[in-house]
Amino acid sequence: MRVVFTYDTEEPGLCIPALQVISRVHRRFDAPMTLFVVGELVASEEGPELKRLSRETPELYDVNSHTWSHSRLICKNPWSLPVPEPEFIHAETSRGVWAIRDRLDRPCRGFRPRSGAGCGFRGCPENLFALNASGCEWSSAYLKSAFED
Repeated sequence: MRVVFTYDTEEPGLCIPALQVISRVHRRFDAPMTLFVVGELVASEEGPELKRLSRETPELYDVNSHTWSHSRLICKNPWSLPVPEPEFIHAETSRGVWAIRDRLDRPCRGFRPRSGAGCGFRGCPENLFALNASGCEWSSAYLKSAFED
């Protein structure tokens, strides 16, 4: 059996202190983790600490994008806003990916959108085009919610 630990790193002021504790646990058990990081957090004053943590034991960290600003990229009923324009989807995706590559000096092969979607990106070609254009190889978009979507 293989277990994958993933963490969404999106809240300024909260995620980095929690990640410091989580990192100690992962180092203690030599357990790899996957982080999905919002680009704005990487670009903030917390970015250097995130970079330091990911370099401390790079073999344990897989760092990927969680969009640039944590904006919703797909329509999710019953609470969703309209689907954004393709230009916004492309900018949100590529800026998040490049923030990790440029500021953390890490590869960024994966992507997780805000809130995921029960169907992944099925029926959302603009999201797939944006991922492909940014060089991402995979997406963690298929998630279930309390609304059974």
